[in-house]
Amino acid sequence: MSIDTLRELMPAYAKDISLNLSSLAGETVRIGAAPARESYLNKDALLAALQATKADGVHPGYGFLAENAEFARRVNAVGATFIGPPPSWIDAMGHKARARALAERYGLPLAPASGVLGRDPAAILEAAERIGFPVLVKPAGGGGGIGMLAAESAVELIATVERAGA
Repeated sequence: MSIDTLRELMPAYAKDISLNLSSLAGETVRIGAAPARESYLNKDALLAALQATKADGVHPGYGFLAENAEFARRVNAVGATFIGPPPSWIDAMGHKARARALAERYGLPLAPASGVLGRDPAAILEAAERIGFPVLVKPAGGGGGIGMLAAESAVELIATVERAGA
């Protein structure tokens, strides 16, 4: 594709650049200390590297920055391309209940679910019985699979809901 690549480099990985694919990049840029908040999650440092190298875009990886609409907006604001969904979709899909409602509105197929439930054990058990066990308990907020827990039976369910909400 003839695309020049740039890889951010954290000191924790500097000893063995073959482990983090930096050897495949056309250029590497050190962006901060080993703790994630000082390096690859440091939006200001990433944007400074983006501007200093005159890069055309940023691929946020598959972690927290990939789900961060504010970071995507900041990348776009400096004239670069956020290689991922538009910020409006990150916002829309960032809350599981709202994302499900959006998918439903557009007629996408969905697995059986309860929607957002409160803490009433009777309502929780009723929804699980309607869906059928096992059920997957997921907090509405949080990215990816964070907080997802399975309950195999009514006996496990209430404790599982408590653990997922903690």
